[in-house]
Amino acid sequence: MPDKQSHRGFVTRWLRFLRRFCPSDLYEGIEGDLLEQFETDLESVGPKRAGWRLKWNVLRFFRPRILMRNSFSSYLNKTGMLRNYLTTAFRRTIKNPGYTSINLLGLVIGIASSLIIVSIIRFELSFDKFHTDADRIYRIVTVSQVDGHEEYQSGVASPLPKALQSQVPGLDKITTMLYWPLVGVQVDIIDKESKSVNRFTEKDGFVLLEPSFFDVFDFADTGFKWIEGNPKTALVGPNSIVITRSLAEKYFPESDPLSKTLHIGSGWGDKQVTGVIEDLPANSDFPFKAILSYSSFMSLFEPDWKLVGENQCYLTLPASMTREELENQIGRIHRDNVSKDISTSRKYKLQPLSEVHQDSRFGNYNRRVVSRERLLMLGAIGFFLLLVVCVNYVNLATAQSSQRSKEVGIRKVLGSDKWSLRAQVMTESFLIVAIAGVIGLVVAQLAIVNFQDLLNATAETSLLTDFFTWILLLAIVIVVSLLAGIYPAYIISVFNPLQAIKSNISTTLGGFRLRQLLVVFQFTITQVLVIGTFVVVKQMNYFQTKDLGYNSQSILNISIPFGEERQKRFASKVQEVAPIENISFSGTPAGYYRTKFNLRIKRPEWTSSIEVENQWVDSSYLGLYDMKLVAGRNFFPQDSLKGFIINETLASALDFASPEEAIGRPIVINNRRYTIIGVVHDFHSQSLKEEVDKVALSQRHDNRHRMVGVKLSQGVNSTDAITHALASIETAWSDVYPELAFDFRFFDESLQAYYEEELRLSKLFQIFSIVFIVIGCLGLYGLISFVVNRKMKEVAVRKVFGATVANILVLIGRDYVKLVVIAFSIAVPTAYNLMQNWLNSFAYHTDISWWVLLLPGVMVLLVAMLAVSGQSLKAASVNPSRILKDE
Repeated sequence: MPDKQSHRGFVTRWLRFLRRFCPSDLYEGIEGDLLEQFETDLESVGPKRAGWRLKWNVLRFFRPRILMRNSFSSYLNKTGMLRNYLTTAFRRTIKNPGYTSINLLGLVIGIASSLIIVSIIRFELSFDKFHTDADRIYRIVTVSQVDGHEEYQSGVASPLPKALQSQVPGLDKITTMLYWPLVGVQVDIIDKESKSVNRFTEKDGFVLLEPSFFDVFDFADTGFKWIEGNPKTALVGPNSIVITRSLAEKYFPESDPLSKTLHIGSGWGDKQVTGVIEDLPANSDFPFKAILSYSSFMSLFEPDWKLVGENQCYLTLPASMTREELENQIGRIHRDNVSKDISTSRKYKLQPLSEVHQDSRFGNYNRRVVSRERLLMLGAIGFFLLLVVCVNYVNLATAQSSQRSKEVGIRKVLGSDKWSLRAQVMTESFLIVAIAGVIGLVVAQLAIVNFQDLLNATAETSLLTDFFTWILLLAIVIVVSLLAGIYPAYIISVFNPLQAIKSNISTTLGGFRLRQLLVVFQFTITQVLVIGTFVVVKQMNYFQTKDLGYNSQSILNISIPFGEERQKRFASKVQEVAPIENISFSGTPAGYYRTKFNLRIKRPEWTSSIEVENQWVDSSYLGLYDMKLVAGRNFFPQDSLKGFIINETLASALDFASPEEAIGRPIVINNRRYTIIGVVHDFHSQSLKEEVDKVALSQRHDNRHRMVGVKLSQGVNSTDAITHALASIETAWSDVYPELAFDFRFFDESLQAYYEEELRLSKLFQIFSIVFIVIGCLGLYGLISFVVNRKMKEVAVRKVFGATVANILVLIGRDYVKLVVIAFSIAVPTAYNLMQNWLNSFAYHTDISWWVLLLPGVMVLLVAMLAVSGQSLKAASVNPSRILKDE
């Protein structure tokens, strides 16, 4: 420090620091002393030491009582300022009810919709994440190479898990299961005298499990527990069954279910209740209600099902082994036990448990797969919803800034700086968004409770008490407040006071009006979603109308006991009493509830075979489902088991040049020769998401069919006629099967299960399209309101000079119509590319017609014009004298 002058800035900074934290009366008493002491020290000890002494003298005044007094005073000042901001913001919202209502309504809709979407995504991502070893649990799946492409199966043959358990060291947690997709199964409560005392019909939820299932899946932190029974022994015996709490309360409301006897229909026989477990959580792909021991299946059906790949196998990967190492071990065991062509074409892979709910190639027991792409699509909709409501707020706030320009100018003249003005505007933004957030949370909760089937979100945890939801809501409120408030706050804070008082302001961005850019952005997003909705709905209609290769109308599928001679008596009785056209003892050609088997077929001269789906039918099957033969003949009732009917795809895969060439040709199945007696026109045994499968039909005569199909007569098409026909069929059922409940499904309804997720997605798209349009039109309506208010004098003058109502409408609305048209031109190519990618995920899909692109744009334009014309007509109808009387 060479001289006093060069260090004046240093002294000034430290004294300012002291003044900031000390009460004014105390500072005035010590300021002179500090300056005098610094002058003395500067002369006696030099600049450097004088500086250090000044710092020390300043710091020693920071006694606790001074700090406490000053901090409390600062807190009161800041609290008073915040209270003033909030009071002003609240008064302003009350003073402008129209502006506040439009903003609140848009924000409530946007925030509620976003919370609902987040709840859906959270629910879908939570499936089976709660198991202790969830990150190391895998399902063994089958990937087969067929005709140059891959086919996927979630099941494996039953010998594979046993071989793995015995030949792979360290693999101690492995379990096999078989879910039984029945049309309906009857459960009788049996008393001590072996009589049925009560009867129930269950649609689904029956599964065959090994005791090791609960070693792999522990359902930790879900409230799951064994209420009664021993988990180690409850599923060991072949006649044991474990039921959930809900079934226990349903079957035995006043008694202990343990050791009670249940008679399970469809050939399962009597089972003893050996355990009761808590209901499994909703966010699990194991929708089990009644668990039969896997040994029951082995004892009853193993000869027929031993090599059928319907068993699902899960395992816990040992800590000492990698996924690739275990896959190699499985491949080695597979090669050692099958022929070379099978081991070459069929591979076993390990699918992580986290992918089971999201991989449509393999499916799950819930029969509901939600892909990551679909969740990303929903997430994008939620994000853009929030963005659009922010756009609305910015549009209205910047438009309204012209009305508060005088207020801003006066505040600046009276000494308000730009930061206090920004704080005021941000406080107003936060207040409105916070109110909207709380209302939106309540609306979201009500929607989830009342529309669970549509939204696929569970209401077990209330949003109002969910900690994550409150944190998310706080984040949304803060982010939306910032996004919606920053630009209006900046615009208002930089007003020139003189121009502001004169109301001579504008809001521009890079030469373009900001509001115009925001309107274009908002309606681009809206029109993309509306076009997407039209495409999704068109694809759903395509699913409903495409020729599937069979007739699904007016056909009932009834679950029947197998292995009984009464099947023929039931067929005869139904034909006597009910108005039916045909009856067939067989499975269904498609649908989730069909029973299917896989076979490997080859021509005699081939060394390798191909995998096909085998369906067991009878001679009435083709007639019942109206399936067309393109070559050969149908089954005769007296046919042996040596004949097969194949579809066109399988005939082509067997290298036959035409269906006619295939007739009479031999095929080999498990080293046995069979003959092709017919070729049926291709039919879709799977959903339209998949290619037509290779199918072989075979006839059996052992009364082991599990389902009967009944086609109602053509005249049975009214509700009363269908009800009467069902009553007649039920009468026949009661005569033949008096001990069994009558339960059925319509075949066309079971086909709809293929597309439940797409139908739900279609409905969600429609709902959110409406939400986007409503939010966009709210913003446009509010924007036009302010524009009209600013142009009232211009409108009045034009009317005086002869302008018509149409002229006024064009004057006010043309700019916004142009913006919607510009948005449409951007939205069309964007939506086309997005939706074409989505359609390409289906093997069979509709095309994107020109009207699908044009009609949504016209619709949005008309709705926008209604929003614009409402306020424009109001302005055009005002008497000019009322506006100009003060001029």
